Amino acid sequence: MGTVRSIAKNIGAFTIAKLITMSLGFILVVLLARYLGDVNFGKFSFAQTFTEFMIVFADIGLTTLSIREIARRKELTPVYLGNVFVIKLILSGITYGLIILIINILGYPQDTISVAIILGASAIISSFSAFMRSIFRAFERLEYEAGLNIVKSVFISSFGILVLLMGYGMVEVAYIYLLGAAFDFILALILVTRRFSKPDFRLDFGFWKESIGKALPFSVTILFGIIYLQIDIVMLSILSGDASVGWYRASFILLYSLVFIPEVFSYAIFPVMSRLFISSKALLVKLLERSMKYLFMIGLPITILVFSFSYWIIPFLYGHDYAPSIMILQILSLYLPLRFMNHATGYTLSSIDRQSRRAVSAVVAGVFNVSLNLLLIPIYNADGAAIATVVTEVILFMMYYIFVASHFHRVRLSSIVLKPLVASLPMLLMIYILQGMSPLILAPISVVIYIVVLLSIRGIDEEDRRIFREIVQRQGG
Repeated sequence: MGTVRSIAKNIGAFTIAKLITMSLGFILVVLLARYLGDVNFGKFSFAQTFTEFMIVFADIGLTTLSIREIARRKELTPVYLGNVFVIKLILSGITYGLIILIINILGYPQDTISVAIILGASAIISSFSAFMRSIFRAFERLEYEAGLNIVKSVFISSFGILVLLMGYGMVEVAYIYLLGAAFDFILALILVTRRFSKPDFRLDFGFWKESIGKALPFSVTILFGIIYLQIDIVMLSILSGDASVGWYRASFILLYSLVFIPEVFSYAIFPVMSRLFISSKALLVKLLERSMKYLFMIGLPITILVFSFSYWIIPFLYGHDYAPSIMILQILSLYLPLRFMNHATGYTLSSIDRQSRRAVSAVVAGVFNVSLNLLLIPIYNADGAAIATVVTEVILFMMYYIFVASHFHRVRLSSIVLKPLVASLPMLLMIYILQGMSPLILAPISVVIYIVVLLSIRGIDEEDRRIFREIVQRQGG
């Protein structure tokens, strides 16, 4: 019961924060797309993607490693805080130098270069903030991270929107991101040192060697995860131009904002999974199966809604200049259910010390995605990049599933997907029959139908109800 309530508490706090930050951030992105136009929005999106790609080298997986190891042995917190912080200082200096060097070598316009350099500094600082947040996650105190995320989002969104309304452009908005990252890091540092532990800066080079060795598989996973999710932005910029980047990014950011659901869930269960692998593998099996079930059950109707109403979503949010984004959004929506479940299986591999298998999966997915993009973008433009993303997600799902089955537990997929698929059929039929109705009315009606059918065919069983009761009792208590 304690495990369920701990997960519920963290999911509740982080979900509320994520909804607030996602909403504010989404408003800023929509305004950026509208005020900058598709070309300049494409430039800004490329600069963000480029710096996110490079920033992996400033962390090399040390943040994820810290979560797992501190969750298991909390007395090591001062050692990780001090030594990992110093390692990251060295790596960050090298990484920022590479960002400046590479963006200038690539020969982009000066405004794109300026934005990339500013956002690069912001990403470096955010990397340190993420390391501070690893302490919150390891101690399963996500309410601290939730509060910080809200403050940061309010700061960046408020001042970013103000800058746009005052008539400034993407360079000035980039400076807002930098200031927000600095403010966030200061707050995170104060919280960690006052509430949890002060760093021990006595350098232990044996610890450095061991930690870097353990962290590298995590870094490979993160790096190639970024490659297969966002390298299409870079490739579109090179092969198709800034406008295509803008159209693709407008659709992708919509889908990526919905991925907050499995992300919140994963942040809450990862330290729990890491503990259960040591203390109770039977409970870990149950947690894995229920996680996959709930995430697919949620992801499937979201896909149906986004695919069905994309013709209305894109013009409403971005205007008719972004009409090419409609098809891109429909294609990308197909990857959501698998993306949701991949969070459960991927974090399971990390929690059972099989991060090397997760890294192999990410490498294969990254290479596969780049190859598909090279083949499809010249033919289908941004639609080709979307197709490559969906196919790559299928490959990643297959590899995660096989590795989890081989090294831990084989989940029976039919028990996960069959009943939600059956429940989705009446939902699809209702959308088709009432397609002339406003999406604002039809969407909630179709969701209600999905839930009612799911309940009637016992897609939610007695164990699910028991878990739900425990969560309600925890929130009520």
